[in-house]
Amino acid sequence: MSKSLGNVIDPLELAIKYGCDVVRYYLLRYVHPVQDSDFSIKKLEDAYTADLANGLGNLVSRVAGLIEQNKVEIVIPPLTKGRLGGVDKFIENFQFDQAMKYIWEKITKLDVYVSEKEPWALAKAGKTKELAKVLNEAANGIFEVAKLLEPFLPDTAKRIQEIFSKEEIKKVAPLFPRIT
Repeated sequence: MSKSLGNVIDPLELAIKYGCDVVRYYLLRYVHPVQDSDFSIKKLEDAYTADLANGLGNLVSRVAGLIEQNKVEIVIPPLTKGRLGGVDKFIENFQFDQAMKYIWEKITKLDVYVSEKEPWALAKAGKTKELAKVLNEAANGIFEVAKLLEPFLPDTAKRIQEIFSKEEIKKVAPLFPRIT
């Protein structure tokens, strides 16, 4: 983007179209705070689809849906203050891209965990104890991710915490609807 070339993008328009958390995510993850960085609407939309809609959003939706469908009781233990893991050091050093990378690695690991444990197969086989263990592990991991996201994507973090804090967890509308 360059004022002299006239290709400046209004961040308020982006926030209105995609949402504040989406713009925050892209800027924190893909735009370096002190070096030149490349930005385009296509890159923002690609990150939205890959990381937010298909990544975090799909994981939250899939796990909440499996919990609801199988009526599994989830226990989320209270998280202690300062439990931001490796994110604290990245925040202190203004390495927001590294903080986002760290969080998304956790999301990817959770997604792989759910895929490998196949809770839908456990449910079909009637293995309720194993199913409850897998879904509790996944829900707790998602809740921890939400805590890690609080400083960066506060609205998204709050929505995830609300979903997994309820006595009866239910699948809700997508966190990040598909871009049309």
